[in-house]
Formats: sequence, C-alpha cells, structure tokens
Amino acid sequence: MKRLVIFAGYDKDNIIDDYVLYYLKELQKVCDIIYVIDNDLSLKEIEKAKPYCKHIIAKRHGEYDFGSYKRGYIYALDNNLFEEYDYLVLCNDSVYGPFNPLKEIFNDMETRNTDVWGMYLCGDSLISGYFSLHLQSYFVAIKKDVFTSHWYKDFIYSIQKEENKVNIITKYEIGMSELFTKHKLSFASLEKDTKDVHNRSHAAPGKLLKNEFPLLKIGAIRYNKHISFNIHLLTDIINNIKNKYDIDLIINHLNRVGSKEDIDNIFPAKSNINYYFISKKLFHIFNQTSWAGKRQLVIKIFNYIKFTINIKRKNSQHNHNDFSFIRDIANGNLKLKL
Repeated sequence: MKRLVIFAGYDKDNIIDDYVLYYLKELQKVCDIIYVIDNDLSLKEIEKAKPYCKHIIAKRHGEYDFGSYKRGYIYALDNNLFEEYDYLVLCNDSVYGPFNPLKEIFNDMETRNTDVWGMYLCGDSLISGYFSLHLQSYFVAIKKDVFTSHWYKDFIYSIQKEENKVNIITKYEIGMSELFTKHKLSFASLEKDTKDVHNRSHAAPGKLLKNEFPLLKIGAIRYNKHISFNIHLLTDIINNIKNKYDIDLIINHLNRVGSKEDIDNIFPAKSNINYYFISKKLFHIFNQTSWAGKRQLVIKIFNYIKFTINIKRKNSQHNHNDFSFIRDIANGNLKLKL
C-alpha cells in the first residue's frame, strides 16, 4: 500500500518543535508526507523538516487544521500525486507520539478493508448530550476511491475560515464523518467511546495507552481544567510511555507552551471526590471543574436529577514552576508536597 499524509501543524512561536519532527520521522517510515503548517516559517525552520517530507507549505492562513488539509489536498491534486497512492491520511500535531510502530497499526487497520479508518471514533450514541458519531480528525485514513471522488473534493474546497473551534468541529470534523455516512461508507477505528466515557482521547488517555494506543492528545495535559485530570493520572501516562518515547520531547514542549495554571490543575489541593451508592445510575457524588474554571460539587440522583454547587478552590499543593517534574515521575523520584 502507498499512503500520502497531509500533516497539519501550527506553532505559536513560528517553529517546528522536536516532538513534531519525531512524529514526521515515524510517519515517513510508512507514508509520504505533505507538511502544511499554519505559520510563516524561516528557511532555517523549514530545513529541519525537509528530510522527512515530500513537500512543505509554510504560510499563515488562519483556517486551523482543516485549512491545512485543504491546502495540502489542492497541492496534491494540482500535481497529480493522487494517482500514486492507495490511501490519503489526514493527521496533525495535536498529539505526542507515536509510542508504538505505525507500520503494525496501518497493516492491522487496512486488513479490515473499510473505506475509512481512524485512530478514534467519538460520540457514542448511548451518551446523550455530546457530539454525534465521528472520527476525530487528528488521524483519519481514507481510501482512494473516496478521496478522489467529486463529492469529497467538493467538501475539501468548501473549507473556509471559521469564527471559532466549535464551528470547525461541527462543520468539518463531524461534517466529514456525516458525509462518509451519507455515502454509505464503512468505518473502522483503533479505539472508540465506551458507554460511560465520552472522548477517551482526552478523558481517559491512560487507559488508551494501556491498550497500546499510539498517541497522546496534548490537550489532555494542557487543557485539563475541564476534565478530571490529576498527578496520579499523569503518573500513569508517563509510566506507560517512558520506555517507548523520549519524555524530554514532552517536557520541553510543555515548558514552552504550557502555563502555571496547567500545572496547578495537575496538583489538586484536595483529592477528587467520586462516590456512588451501588450504581452511578442510582446516586453519584463527585467534584469537577466547570468550563469557566470554577470548582463544583455535583450530586446526581437516578442519573436524572442533578445538583451543582460551586465550591471555593484552594491553592494547589505543589512547588513546581515548570513541567520538569515529569522527568521526576519517569525516574520514580517525584515527591509530593503534603
């Protein structure tokens, strides 16, 4: 099988980070790569990625990942590249990894002989209130008769700048899967939502890694105030990958782009509450952080009646000013401040 990757990227400091170079290096072992980064890069930065890429487009466009996918697709189409390939792969730099050989994953997923496959299928129909069923767009592989179809080309050309990320998810990430469904295509995914856990790429990355999942969403660590993430979960993640991946790639990137708030949310002042009587469906009490960043106590009765109470957030119990403590986790030397 011949595969062409359109790899989408962005960096706030107009550089190509080392963790991205590692990902490109591993992808190159199984795919040819068109790297489209939403930045105006210097020639010095572009040179860093040239050994791994068939072509690089580095120009600010402000249309996020799907804008990069569009530009890479148009380049491939204009240069008659699609004739050479059996699969088109869309992926981006929102993850660390891979932690496992990609060749084995590609071979496994391609033997399923579906029209489309992805790393993660999100939006289980059994979980109400969340996005509809879709392949998450940080890694999607598409067969030739699909990516060369007129309707898929029309979809790609329809991509434009959106006001916010929700619109991008709705119109393009979910919209692409809805388009596949409309055309009665078959799907496969390496992992997917369970009945009780939505978007495990963010909400339960440790469990995915134990199942040999090859990627870790950076947002699971950086934007953790919206999920039940803590030092214990991070320790579980690091212990799962430390012998497969250079942990310094994560530390150096987070020290550059992360914030003190990200670290504070990893070290909660108080242990998370998560109690239930017989079944979570009967009585469940737990704490969470709202989208506004407020600490909340939640009481659910019969999985239907829900009470939410804002509670005062105490200072996090740690003395870490950057993410170098992750190295201590990997070495088994982390000492928590009591």
